Amino acid sequence: MRLVYIKYLFILIAQTLSMKNLTFTFIFILLANFIFATTTYLNFEVIAPTEKNISLYVKDGITKDFKMYKIVLKHDNKVSTLLDLYKNTIVDVECGEDRFRIFLRPGDDISTQFIAHSSQSSLQFTGKGSENNQLYADYQSKFKSGGYNNYEAAYIKTSFLYKYFSKIDNKTPSEYFKWMNEEKDKQLGFLMKNGSNKEIDPNFFDYIKDDIEYTIEAQKLAYLISKQDKLAPGDFNRIADHYQLRKTAVSMSGQLMEHPAYMNYLFAYAHFLFLPNKTNSVQVELEYYNKIDKNTSGRAKYFLLSHLLQKVYTYEGSLDLARKKFSSFKDTCPYPEYTGEVEKLYGELMIDMPERAATDFEIVDIHGMRSKLSHYQGKVVYVSFWASWCKPCINSFNKSIKLRADLKKMGVVLLNVSIDEDPEAWEVALEKVNPYGINAIAYDLPKIKQDYGLSAIPAYFIINKKGKFAYLSDEQNRDLLKEFRDLVNE
Repeated sequence: MRLVYIKYLFILIAQTLSMKNLTFTFIFILLANFIFATTTYLNFEVIAPTEKNISLYVKDGITKDFKMYKIVLKHDNKVSTLLDLYKNTIVDVECGEDRFRIFLRPGDDISTQFIAHSSQSSLQFTGKGSENNQLYADYQSKFKSGGYNNYEAAYIKTSFLYKYFSKIDNKTPSEYFKWMNEEKDKQLGFLMKNGSNKEIDPNFFDYIKDDIEYTIEAQKLAYLISKQDKLAPGDFNRIADHYQLRKTAVSMSGQLMEHPAYMNYLFAYAHFLFLPNKTNSVQVELEYYNKIDKNTSGRAKYFLLSHLLQKVYTYEGSLDLARKKFSSFKDTCPYPEYTGEVEKLYGELMIDMPERAATDFEIVDIHGMRSKLSHYQGKVVYVSFWASWCKPCINSFNKSIKLRADLKKMGVVLLNVSIDEDPEAWEVALEKVNPYGINAIAYDLPKIKQDYGLSAIPAYFIINKKGKFAYLSDEQNRDLLKEFRDLVNE
């Protein structure tokens, strides 16, 4: 009991410090979790296995992916392992074609037995925590079998149960949403009947209840997501309003924020927000960010924003979204666990980002003359990184001819830098496109790609008169010419 009080003292201190130093608080919380972790034991026995490796997937942080642990069955087809846990945790287990989940509390000692290729119907649990997991296995087998359909955009991936998703095209909205409500009532009835055993952990009972709630809520959103190309905007909005799908996604509970079904629902809700007026913009991640920022609140909002900031950098190596958004995210996010994880990922790249000087680079013009970005210091420079093979780049040039002409008259230097590896391809493209401004090709391409995070193009940067990065507002009705004029007049 004394350890519990000490742990809460750690958390209280962390909350007191949270508004003063978010990074320190994040590290402090991690330290407290490490100190108070409890050893939890897992024992497996597989009957007639065709695969000796068992993979355990444990969530690594609130907004991160799963951390994988691999264990190997011994000659008797048994294996034991342990995990140090400081809170209730869901572990995804994978052995060949068999996949299932285990609910673990710190200090549990669970033995799991199943027949290979038949885990859903043969799972048996014994030991401390077995009652919870036998109920969980029965629930999964009865209501969540049959696999999943995945939907992904802007590095946000959500999963829908195939047995529901596959029936969407055959049902009218009224039929489908009535069916979803009936399924929810059926599952809650199962929980009340089978989960009232006094040996069932009350926290686990609530966990299953939340699983039912948010799995069904995600399945409701799946109806519109699956029909996004078939429904007119008016019909989309009518269905969303009639069935009250346009909610404000809020979660004040840190525990709920770590629930897989709730996280999956939030991902589905992010996709829902992007519809029905989605665009084919190359900046889809930025549009997702703005939709989430405007239409969600509380922990849910900052969980999703943190997820986006991390995923874009992890998969693209691009700092573009962070350059636009991290400063405001850090200033407004009251949850140190989210800010801390983003800062930890970006490291020193995030330090004073709005005041960072633009890294100098060399370019070569069509006549073979070399120059540098720094040669234009004292002027506002609008850098466009593009390539001859990049259709979105060329389309952007064609659509912004008037804007670029106005910027040039204003005194803005338009620096169009090709990242083509073949200079001849660039020269041929110039004859066809001839972008407005100064046209040049990168001299040290690997260095420029690294310094400017050019994993995707087109990419645009504004450098002020002092040679530092400048940023325009994210408002939908912004006046671009006025914002550039303000930079020129600084």
